[in-house]
Amino acid sequence: MRYQKYLLKHYQQTNRLQIRADYQAKFRSAPQPFVDWVLDHLPIKGNERVLDAGCGTGAYLFPLAQRLPQGTVTGIDIVPEMIDLLRSKLDDDSNIQLQQADIQQLPFEDQTFDLVLANFVLFHVEDIFKAISECKRVLKPGGVAVFATGTSQLSRLDTIHRTALKQLGFSKKVIHSSHPVKRFSLENGADYLRHHFSWFEQFLLHDQRQVPTVQDVLEYYQAGMIEWAFEQAQIDITEDQLKQLYQLVGERLETIIEEEGAFRESKLGGFFLAHK
Repeated sequence: MRYQKYLLKHYQQTNRLQIRADYQAKFRSAPQPFVDWVLDHLPIKGNERVLDAGCGTGAYLFPLAQRLPQGTVTGIDIVPEMIDLLRSKLDDDSNIQLQQADIQQLPFEDQTFDLVLANFVLFHVEDIFKAISECKRVLKPGGVAVFATGTSQLSRLDTIHRTALKQLGFSKKVIHSSHPVKRFSLENGADYLRHHFSWFEQFLLHDQRQVPTVQDVLEYYQAGMIEWAFEQAQIDITEDQLKQLYQLVGERLETIIEEEGAFRESKLGGFFLAHK
């Protein structure tokens, strides 16, 4: 249940999610946004019935709807507040359907959808195998399922963050805590999928962020990067400790930008395309 509680808290802070999305879009080096890159790889004709399982803030939901002039896209999320928020954004003639549901227990008949997406969601659920099994169950024969995720390797900013935690004397439990993405990542996702799909492919997008100011990086850093470590370790951080943490990270970022002209870090993302 801790992953669902984390997800609920994460989604309730929609302004912070937007800050992170804007940061990634503004400072990417790749020629197109990650979502567009994923969707461009999919065999979409425009009349499919699609499921976005774990639709969150609608990052994939709305672009999908635009690509389905004769089709429909159903978005489900375990967090009812997110469904309410998305529903408030829909037009009366929208081809988007919304429902509060758990990816581990999808409320749909077998072989309902031509395409199923479960992007950046599997590492949050309690039973990853069950979630994948459900995605396959509701997929039509000949359909495809998309499982996007990130790398389990530490980013440059993550390394700076952990170094600052060590300087402030936090426990090893906090410093070396694992980010949830490690539960289903580009490195280990195949280990889960091979139990359910006999044929799947992996697509990778190597990107680099180039951020010119400390403030831009700090705003991104403050928008939800550190919570997981403390929640996982069940340790509270005081306001004074938080200020010290931001100061240490900011000082390190300032040094890097002065020396290199910008804060640069590699960004590896990708997805598995599973065929039924």
